[in-house]
Amino acid sequence: MSGLRNNIDKEMITGSSKKAYITVKNLTKTSQPKAIVIADPDANLLTEGAAV
Repeated sequence: MSGLRNNIDKEMITGSSKKAYITVKNLTKTSQPKAIVIADPDANLLTEGAAV
């Protein structure tokens, strides 16, 4: 984490505020796992891991 902070500091010092903004945005973004969804022969959507 401190390496990323140093990168942000360096980018701000060198005038690359856009790169610093992108780095901060990526760090604060919450990730959500992708859901697996398939349809059974009756066109019902299955989302549970055991059913898939």
